[in-house]
Amino acid sequence: MDQYHLVVFAANKRCHLYCQSKESGDAAYLKQLVHDGTRCSYKDAYSVCVRGECVVSRHLQGDASGSTPNAAVTL
Repeated sequence: MDQYHLVVFAANKRCHLYCQSKESGDAAYLKQLVHDGTRCSYKDAYSVCVRGECVVSRHLQGDASGSTPNAAVTL
């Protein structure tokens, strides 16, 4: 039995689970969503996945006054 090592693969479709084989480089869509709260992007700390949609959380981001309203905007 061949053994494969899978790593998370950043694909164009955010909030959906893709994995890539370290050995062959083949990527596969696992037909699952990532867990709620997972970042949409490695580069953006304020965008998180919620029910398969990428949202910008103003609660996480805050504003210039230091307040953090409890709201989210779907991207």
